[in-house]
Amino acid sequence: MQESSLAFLRLCRANIDDVQGLKIHDKERRLIAPVPEWIAQAAFVDESLSFGLFAGEQAVGLLTLIDPRLFESDKDREPFQIDCLYVWRVMVDRDHRGLGFGTQAIQFARGYAGLVGLKGVSLTTRDDEPGNALPLYKNLGFTPTGRRLEGEIELVWRA
Repeated sequence: MQESSLAFLRLCRANIDDVQGLKIHDKERRLIAPVPEWIAQAAFVDESLSFGLFAGEQAVGLLTLIDPRLFESDKDREPFQIDCLYVWRVMVDRDHRGLGFGTQAIQFARGYAGLVGLKGVSLTTRDDEPGNALPLYKNLGFTPTGRRLEGEIELVWRA
């Protein structure tokens, strides 16, 4: 498996059509939101940033991050690790798996967290569903916090 380099481009009017064709396997529908739904939901969360993952000109995935410090109220910040960038959603197109793109997306999130002055990265996953990403996250150094958020296990990586 040769890892290809990715570009992380903030989603905008110029590239949103490029990510619309990203696909997941049918068995993952309970784990990953459909792209149009994902984009619509992220558009209404002002504290989120969404990026298209591009290998050359080809869109190969999506990543949405949340900086919990941007929420105005303590109540909105409550479910988050306040010192960690939250990976709200990440996905790699079904035809581009096994090339290291998911790992690169998490590495990008780690770098972005450091860039904006956060000490780590947190995320959640549906560990009760077959095909979940828990093994990947553990291999990347994430550890469970013991908390569950909306039925998902929370994991944290700190620098």
